[in-house]
Amino acid sequence: TGYAAHKQWYAQVFLQPADYRIAPVPLQFAFSRWLTGLRNSLLHTLGTHIPSADDFGMAAALLTGYREALDEEISLAYAATGTAHIIAISGLHLGLIQKALMLLLAPLLRFKRGLLLRGLTVIALLWVFALLTGAGASVLRAAIMFTLLTVGEMMEERISSLNLLAIAAFMLLSWDADLLWDVGFQLSFAAVFSIIMLYRPIYNRIPVKSLAAKMVWSTTAVTLAAQVFTLPLVLYYFNQFPVYFLLANLVAVPLSTGILYLLVLLGVALFWWPQAAALLGWLAQHLIKLMNAFVFWVNQLPFSKVEGLYINLTEAVLLTALLGAISLWLLRRHGSYTLAAVACLALLLLSWQYRYAANSRAQRLVVYHVPG
Repeated sequence: TGYAAHKQWYAQVFLQPADYRIAPVPLQFAFSRWLTGLRNSLLHTLGTHIPSADDFGMAAALLTGYREALDEEISLAYAATGTAHIIAISGLHLGLIQKALMLLLAPLLRFKRGLLLRGLTVIALLWVFALLTGAGASVLRAAIMFTLLTVGEMMEERISSLNLLAIAAFMLLSWDADLLWDVGFQLSFAAVFSIIMLYRPIYNRIPVKSLAAKMVWSTTAVTLAAQVFTLPLVLYYFNQFPVYFLLANLVAVPLSTGILYLLVLLGVALFWWPQAAALLGWLAQHLIKLMNAFVFWVNQLPFSKVEGLYINLTEAVLLTALLGAISLWLLRRHGSYTLAAVACLALLLLSWQYRYAANSRAQRLVVYHVPG
């Protein structure tokens, strides 16, 4: 109820299809009309070359953030395996697109103002993509960070990743303070903060030499790092933990990267060439089928997820502090962090015990009833 109140939701009503109709909403701005037309054009191109409904739904979610055509069973499977970030437009997608644009526009560097021209073009295209996909909290966070990163490259200056994250948070909360209560905002910033702080220490723990081993270990390190400070939020909001998240991400992330690049080529670059578009659609569709089949396989493994993990807000904060203290101890091996970790663990156990005792004495009956 607290989350709903922050969203200005104070009531709900159940309606049958005959009880309402959707009124047309006129688009007031030419740019909004252009974005809507561009999105519809991309969806039409995807639908033409990826005829399977399930595969089209996944392609549309990956490229444009359009999730109306995404099968609910597929969506639940990705959520249960810890790969839901793949089908939700996020920093992963913006980062891939930014790298691709920087590479494709590298020939502009031959000109006198090439660095400036490339940077401004990349920033403009990133924001078009961010707005095209609905401008969710995680997308806006990524767009701001990559904009500042691109500006730094234009000025030939390096900007601290933590500073970029802090600036993005300040700008978004200045624009809409209620975003602080948005689940996507919290998960996005927690994941990026976790990666910034822990990726490099985890990666450096195991030295690898071959290129293939480096790629696998890098993906593993990023996945492990991102889980640390998102874990309390996942338990608090979703009450489950995906056991095989590492296995799922090791395969699904590289596959989704390849699929996204194919979809960008199909929808943006080569849609006008029928033979190339047909080939790209065929490749993307088969890779989507492969990725979905793998995610379903992981989801059906024994003990694929632990459910019924209920924690309250206080316990989520204590768990975050505990994970932070353990991380600091692993990084710096200072005794004060050990004491902090023990204190957080003790408070967490006391909270769990108190809640268990209170619930065991509770005498109430809750009835959920949905008419019809």
